[in-house]
Amino acid sequence: MWAAITKIIKTKWQRLTRHTGTRRLSWFALLLVFALDGYVLSLLFEGTQHAGRTIAIPVHPISDNCAAASQQLLAHSTAAERADAIGWFVTAMKDNKAAVSNGFSNAHDEIPAICVHIRDKWLAAIDNAMPQLRPLAEERKALETEIDKIESEIKELKSSYSTALLEKIARQSRSDSILPADAAHTKSTIDELTETLAALKQQQHNAAIAMAQNPHILAYLQYLASLPIDSEFKKEEIRYESRQFWYPLKVLGIQAVFILVPLLFAIFWNAHSIKRQQDTQILVSSHIILVCAIPMLLRLLYFIEELLPEELLYWLLPSLEQWRLDFIWYYLLIVACIAGGLLLIYIAQRTLFSAARLRLIRLRKAQCQHCGEKLRGKEQAWCEVCGASQAAPCRQCGQPRRLLAFHCSHCGTSA
Repeated sequence: MWAAITKIIKTKWQRLTRHTGTRRLSWFALLLVFALDGYVLSLLFEGTQHAGRTIAIPVHPISDNCAAASQQLLAHSTAAERADAIGWFVTAMKDNKAAVSNGFSNAHDEIPAICVHIRDKWLAAIDNAMPQLRPLAEERKALETEIDKIESEIKELKSSYSTALLEKIARQSRSDSILPADAAHTKSTIDELTETLAALKQQQHNAAIAMAQNPHILAYLQYLASLPIDSEFKKEEIRYESRQFWYPLKVLGIQAVFILVPLLFAIFWNAHSIKRQQDTQILVSSHIILVCAIPMLLRLLYFIEELLPEELLYWLLPSLEQWRLDFIWYYLLIVACIAGGLLLIYIAQRTLFSAARLRLIRLRKAQCQHCGEKLRGKEQAWCEVCGASQAAPCRQCGQPRRLLAFHCSHCGTSA
C-alpha cells in the first residue's frame, strides 16, 4: 500500500515541478509558482471564512427582556425583588422606549409569538402605571444611595468605637486620643444613624410594596399566569438546541461547496490536459488541485475537532488533580509525542527516504549499493569497504550494468 502511495506522491510531485514531461522547472520558476500557490491559498481561506458567515449563528429566541418581564418577574418572591425588576424597565423606558421594545427580540427581527404578547402587555402596563411608578422608582434609587452612605458611615464609626473602647479600658486620657470623639459620643451617633437607617429601609420597603401592588402591575401578573410561558419557552429552547446542532454541519457544507467548485474544475481540467498531453495546463491544474485540497483537509480536521466532546478534557484534568494523579497527564503527553514521532518517521521512511529514492540518490552520487560508501568511479565492480558487487551483465545485451541503475546504459533495457 505504501509503495502505491509513494508512487502516487512521486507522480504528483513531478506534475508540480516538471514541464513538458521531463524538463524540470528552474528554481526561480518553482519558487514563483509556489508563491502564487500561497497567495491563492490565502484567498481560499479568506473566502472559506466569508462563506461560513453566510450561515447565521444561532441566537436564543427568548431575549433577556422577555425573560425578565415574564418568568423572572413571576419568580421574584419579595416586593423588593419585583420592584427592582419593575424599576429597571421604568428607567429604561424613560430613556429609550424603542430600545426596550427592540430588546424583546434577539435574532434580527425574529421574535416568538409568546414574547410578542408579553412585550405588548408589559409595555402597556408600564406606560399606564408610569405616573405612579416613576416617582416611586426615583425615590427608591435616592433612598438606596442614602442607605449605602449611612451604612458606610456606621461601618467607620464602629471601627472607631472599638478603638475608643480599647482606649477606655487602657484608661488613656482624652487629650492623648487620636479619635474625634469618645466612646460614649460615638455610640450615641451609631444609635442615631441606625435608627435613621431603619427608617430609610422602611421607606424603601414601602415604595417597593407600592410598586409591586400597583393595579396595572397586578393585572399584568394575572395575565402572565394565564399564559403557557413554561411550555412555550421549552419549545423555543428545543428549537434553539436543534439549530445549534445543525449549525456546524451547515457551515461545513457551504464551505465545502465553496472549495469543491474550483477543486472539481481543476480535477476535470487536469484529467483533460493529461489526456491531450498539454504540459502547461497539466502543471497549472495540478497546482490548483494541491491548493484546493489543503483547505479542504484542514476544514475536515477542524470539523472533527468540533465534534469531540470538550467536556471530556474539562472533566479529566480536574478529576486527576482531585485524585492527586495529575502526573498521569504527562505520561499521556509523552505517549502521544512518541506515537506522533514514530508516525512521522514511518511516513518519512516510506516517502522521502524510501528504497527507490535511496537507490536513486546512491546512483547519482556513485555510492555502494549496499553500504553507501563513495566509490572511486561509476564503473567500479566491487566495493572496497564492504565487498558488495556493483555490476552485473545486462540480460539483454550482456554489457556490464550497475545494479542500482534503472536502465542499462548500453541498450536502455529496464532493470
